[in-house]
Amino acid sequence: MAVIYTLCVYCVLRLAALSRSSVAVAVAGMFGVGLLIYAIIDIEIACSADPIYTPPACAEGCGEGSMRFACDGPMGWLAYLSSRVVGPVTAFLCSILTVRALFLMRRRNQEA
Repeated sequence: MAVIYTLCVYCVLRLAALSRSSVAVAVAGMFGVGLLIYAIIDIEIACSADPIYTPPACAEGCGEGSMRFACDGPMGWLAYLSSRVVGPVTAFLCSILTVRALFLMRRRNQEA
């Protein structure tokens, strides 16, 4: 998924470079990185939610209830992995692509 997102940001940066405006490239790159940072923060907020108490099935003498924690299920590790490892690496790669595209725009404008 991170490779697809980085490829999409790269394609948007290439399209923005066709306008021959470094501002368009910078805005497109910042939008791509910003959207990813928003997703990381959203996952962290959702996974740090308060646990939900589930009472026991029968009313009396059936034992204790259970606590359900957010992102603690079978796929919880995927949410933590994407928000703490894959997301920051993808944001770093997208920012490198943006800086590279800006330098190429600058070089192209100096040659012309």
